[in-house]
Amino acid sequence: MNCLEKIFLTFTLGACSLFLPSVSHGNDDLQRELKTLEKKEVQERKKLDAQQAAEKKAQQELKKTKRDLDQINKKISQLEKQDQRFKDQIRQLKKEESRLNSSLALKQAQLSRWLHESYISGREPSTGIKPDNSVDSVYLAAISRHHSEIIQELNIELEQLRKIKEETISLRNSLKKTRRAKSKEKSKAEKKRQKESSTIKKTKNDIKKTKKSLKDISAEKSSINELFAKLRRQKSKEIENRSLPDSSVNGKRFKSLKGHLRLPAIGIVSERFNQRREGTDSRWEGVFIESNSGNDVRSIADGRVVYSDWLRGFGNLVIIDHGDRFYSLYGNNETLWVLEDDIVTAGDKLGTVGNSGGHKSDGVYFEIRRDSTPLNPLDWVNIK
Repeated sequence: MNCLEKIFLTFTLGACSLFLPSVSHGNDDLQRELKTLEKKEVQERKKLDAQQAAEKKAQQELKKTKRDLDQINKKISQLEKQDQRFKDQIRQLKKEESRLNSSLALKQAQLSRWLHESYISGREPSTGIKPDNSVDSVYLAAISRHHSEIIQELNIELEQLRKIKEETISLRNSLKKTRRAKSKEKSKAEKKRQKESSTIKKTKNDIKKTKKSLKDISAEKSSINELFAKLRRQKSKEIENRSLPDSSVNGKRFKSLKGHLRLPAIGIVSERFNQRREGTDSRWEGVFIESNSGNDVRSIADGRVVYSDWLRGFGNLVIIDHGDRFYSLYGNNETLWVLEDDIVTAGDKLGTVGNSGGHKSDGVYFEIRRDSTPLNPLDWVNIK
């Protein structure tokens, strides 16, 4: 290899090695990831079902508590109205009691004055007649009895008032006790309602988070399924090569062979020129031909071997100069059968298929270049 060729290799291979295939997630990795997501999705759906059931139960409990609160409030309102009626009744009883007390005091004063006057003067107070005969004595006795009966009736009425007042006060006290009990019951129901409302709010937030998690899982699953579909489409578009280079193109200038060359190994073209490499922003500068380990790797046209050795990023690599500044590169080989400066013709064996470049599968990495510019190999070959 001359100095110019070594400089060419230093700059071109150093640059293009960055674009060589690297190990990436295969279908097995995607399947495992999908199964993990599906398992997580099942768990999240179970959690969501439980959360929704809890929310439904809490809503039912809250609805019942609100009904209970409505009944308690109605009962408290009724008790307050009843209490007001008792207050009004007690006020009326107090007024009647005051009136009767005044009437009783007046009658007692009148009777006392009448008796006193009778005793002092020996006369009937209202007529001035001396009680000196039996008729007057009977008259006086009748008047005394009449006043006594009135006072007795007043006392009876006062006693009835006292009993009614005591009963009213007792009922009112009982009412207050009931109202206090209802107020405690209301306070307890309010606390329960607040707790249930808080539970519902928390459950709603949990449901929202779980739904978001399920949405994220669904998006991840969709991405994986899209990737699977992409891989299937890519697989369906893969090109299978069943023929190897032969001597039919020997002796012809390389630039005239476009569309007439053969791929260097039997197998399937799994990665294409300028296709985006999975998981990176870089693109392929050649093609990768998946092939069984040990299969032949052959020269696509005649030329001179300018490189035959291991190179980082390419594995065991052969580069052939075909003249007119055209080169072909063969990487990822298991073994190399040629040396630098060897002259080869189309169909000559250069090595065997392997995986020395660290690709995810056995095969050959193949490029065609004009100086340092990569060309699409599929534009130059006739696949059969």
